[in-house]
Amino acid sequence: MKIRKIKISDGENVLKLCQRLDQESEFMMYEPGERQIEQVVSQLVSDLCM
Repeated sequence: MKIRKIKISDGENVLKLCQRLDQESEFMMYEPGERQIEQVVSQLVSDLCM
């Protein structure tokens, strides 16, 4: 397994992963549909700037 920092091109897949986790896990902070896309994008951009 190769671990690397997230890139802009990963954005769509990261969003899909977050949405899938919200649907499948009972232990997430957000319920399905509660997570705002803007929050995910903002966090992605923040992580990229580090």
